Amino acid sequence: MSDEVGRIKETDVTLRDLKTELRELCELREETEHGLICNINEVGGVCDCDRAAIDNRIKQYIQANLRKVDNVRQYWRYLEDLLASAEQDYKDAGRRRAAAENTLDFLKGLCVDIMTEFGEKRLEGKHGYIRLQVNSSSPAPEIYDASLVPEKFCTYVGSFSSDVWRDLLALCKQAKVDLPSVEGVRVTREPMHSLIKAELEKKCVQCYGTAKVLDASDNQLRTVDCPKCQGTGKGVVPGVRLPARGQHARIR
Repeated sequence: MSDEVGRIKETDVTLRDLKTELRELCELREETEHGLICNINEVGGVCDCDRAAIDNRIKQYIQANLRKVDNVRQYWRYLEDLLASAEQDYKDAGRRRAAAENTLDFLKGLCVDIMTEFGEKRLEGKHGYIRLQVNSSSPAPEIYDASLVPEKFCTYVGSFSSDVWRDLLALCKQAKVDLPSVEGVRVTREPMHSLIKAELEKKCVQCYGTAKVLDASDNQLRTVDCPKCQGTGKGVVPGVRLPARGQHARIR
């Protein structure tokens, strides 16, 4: 496209022509912006003359129509309606996707529940199968009584006033000072999940991860579940339990 195209006269452009020409020019402008069309200069660089010529031509159309307020206004409204329609399509697509995801999750959950009820791990079909698979990641620790969690697995989070801050060093020198009871101090005791999870994944210190120990009660030597880890072979943190690793359904 060249800048040699003559100036457009107001009487030469109808609203229909304006919509058609501007739409084509704007589409062409988008193509040049994304590098879909271009000219290559002598040293191999990209020449932007096409983009400049397109912008100039669009400017000429607007110059020829700006005084015809209705023409420009109607095309303006047309673009606003186009944008609103695109935004609505985007929202509708998002709702359809969310609905599909929810329905799929519900279906997967039903398959897990029913196959567990049937005692099935894998069901074969003519063209594929559905099977249950244990989740690869371990579940997060479940804290059922935070007061039982040892101090080494906890941290204190809170705030204190500025005047308390000035006295903090002095207070810390006093071994018997209970900071949470000081006016202006607000702290909460919070278990640290990362430390707790790491401890729960260690081997039990009593059975060394075997989950079994020897019991000599009643003058009989027998193997029983480790009383410390309850037969899990893993570490123990008071007030915390590690839920069983879940499973999910897969198809192939």
